[in-house]
Amino acid sequence: MSNKKKMWLALLLVAIGLFLLGLYTQQLLYFFVTIGVSFWIRQKGYDSLFKAFDEEQKAKRIRTEGLMKGIREKKGCEKSNRS
Repeated sequence: MSNKKKMWLALLLVAIGLFLLGLYTQQLLYFFVTIGVSFWIRQKGYDSLFKAFDEEQKAKRIRTEGLMKGIREKKGCEKSNRS
């Protein structure tokens, strides 16, 4: 795990901690800070945190689309053979 990913994970845990602290203390300031940190993580750290996951999902999506295309073509052949 790279240092960049560790930093973003630590910051994410800080945001979660601030959120829970906000729930416990009912102070709006913690919620606003949590929202700001979360948006910052989303903008700057998303690629570091979720790049591998996104690539796996993209490969699965492509494979599934290919399978569905084959199934549709096969069903189309069966319908034309019945007519």
